[in-house]
Amino acid sequence: MRRREIFALTIGLLLSIVACEKKPPPEFVPNIPPETHLFIEGTVDTVGARQHLYWWGNDPDGYIKGFYLAIDDTSEKFWTERHDSTFVFESGSTVVIHRFYAWAVDNEDLADTSPAVLTLPVVNTPPTVQIVDQSVPRDTILPVLTLYFESHDIDGDETIEGYLYRTDLDGEDEWTELGPEADHVTLFDLVPGERTFYIRAWDNAGALSDVDSCLFVVGEVRGDFLLVDDELGDDGGSFYREILDSLGIEYTVFKIEMGLPYSSFDVDYILNQMGFSCLLWYTGDSSHVSGAQGALATYLDNGGKLLLTSKAVLSHPLSDFARDYLHVDTLTYNDLVFLTQNSPDHVLHAQLSGYPDSLKVSEPIVSRLDGFEPDSAASAVYRLPESSQWGSTCLALRYPQQGEPARLLFFTVPIYLLNGFNNARDLVTHILVDEFGVSKF
Repeated sequence: MRRREIFALTIGLLLSIVACEKKPPPEFVPNIPPETHLFIEGTVDTVGARQHLYWWGNDPDGYIKGFYLAIDDTSEKFWTERHDSTFVFESGSTVVIHRFYAWAVDNEDLADTSPAVLTLPVVNTPPTVQIVDQSVPRDTILPVLTLYFESHDIDGDETIEGYLYRTDLDGEDEWTELGPEADHVTLFDLVPGERTFYIRAWDNAGALSDVDSCLFVVGEVRGDFLLVDDELGDDGGSFYREILDSLGIEYTVFKIEMGLPYSSFDVDYILNQMGFSCLLWYTGDSSHVSGAQGALATYLDNGGKLLLTSKAVLSHPLSDFARDYLHVDTLTYNDLVFLTQNSPDHVLHAQLSGYPDSLKVSEPIVSRLDGFEPDSAASAVYRLPESSQWGSTCLALRYPQQGEPARLLFFTVPIYLLNGFNNARDLVTHILVDEFGVSKF
C-alpha cells in the first residue's frame, strides 16, 4: 500500500476505537436549601402586642416561591407568599414571650432546614378613649343626652373588650358596662343641675384606659308646655316668659341658641317622648328648625300644637317641611325689609276674627323677612296692606282654617317686635288660651 493510504487507515481505526469508548456519567449536584431572614432576628426589647414583621429568603440555585410561618408552635405552620404582615400577639398584664418562625421555600418545594426565629417579649398597652367634643352640649339641656366617644388601642382596636361609664351621681365604683361595638351612650332621666359624665375602656388583658369626662348642665322639666329658645341673646325670651308666667302656665325652657343636640335621637325624644302637648318655638336671624324637621313632623302628626315665630325658616325653593307641615304654598318675597313704627304701609291687618285688628312694629325692623301665601288647607292671619311695597303679602297663617281647632300658628315676623299698639301680649294670649286651649292658673 502506499504510505498515504496506510496513514488514512490508521486514523480511521483510531477514531472508531475512540467512538466506541463509554462516556463517564455526569456528576449529581443536590438542591441547596434556601436561607430565611427576619427584619430583626434574635431577641428584641419589650414591645406592644401589635407588630409589623418582615421576612425574606435567599436561594443559591433557584428562587423563593413562598414561606411557612408559625407563632410559638412550630407544628402549626401557615403558608404565605407575602414578605411582611401585621400580627397581634397575645399579651397580658405581665410580659408574655412569643417566638415567630419563618421558613423560606424554594421553587423545588425545599424548605429552609433552620428557620429564622424572632423572640418577642410582649407587654399589653392600655387602650385610650375620648368623648367626641361635638356631642358635649354647650347649652343647658333637658334630662336626656347622647354622648359619642372614640377609642383606640395600639395593640389593635379589636383587643378592646368594652367600656364602663357613670355620672357624678353614681358612686365611684358604680360603673355601667357597654359592649365593644358601642360608640355612644344615651343618658335618660338626668337630675337637674351641673352633671359630670365619666367613661373608660378596657381590653382583653384587663387593662383599663385613663378616664375621660365632660361637664354639662341639666335644666328642670315643668308642665307639658315647651318653650324653645332658638335666639342668640334674650330679646324675645323675656317677652314670652313674662306672658307664660302671668298666665300661670307651667313650662320648660329648651335652650338651643348654640345648636341642637348632637344626636337627632335627643331632639326626637324631647319633642315626642317627654309629654309636651304645646310648643312655642321662636328664633332670631338664624334658625335651627331645619335640623329638627323630622322630629317636628312627628310631633305635628301626633297632634302636637305649635306656635312658630321665625323669620329664617323659609327658603327658595320651599322645603317639603314648609309645604307639608307649615302649609306654605308660595314664597312671595325672601329678602331684607325695613319696617318702621310710623308708616301705615307697615301695619299688619288681621284676616280672622278673635285676633287683634292691627299690629305694628314697636321698634324699626331691618332684617330679612319672608312673605308668603298659605295653601288651601290654611288661612292667612295677618297681611300687610296692598299699598305696601310688598303688596298684601301674608306674614302669619293658621292651620287648619278657622272653624276647626288650631294646631299650627306660623309667623315670619317676631311677635315681640309687633307691640307698637301694646297688643302683642294679647295676641300670644289669644293663640295659647283660645286657639290652643292651654290652661292658665
